[in-house]
Amino acid sequence: MKTYNILFLCTHNSARSILGEALASTQTNGRFIGYSAGSRPGSGVNPFAKELVVQMGYPVETTSPRF
Repeated sequence: MKTYNILFLCTHNSARSILGEALASTQTNGRFIGYSAGSRPGSGVNPFAKELVVQMGYPVETTSPRF
């Protein structure tokens, strides 16, 4: 099975792109690997978005220093 990389881009990389990255990486049985970026990155991840990705099982401790 081929694996595809997906980049999610939003303005501050604090919620929407983070959620897209986590969904693509955890809910696609390894078919997709999600990445996120911001055109003007903010200072951190939105706490509500962080809570959701943790509930999805996304390993925030090992994926990126922004968490």
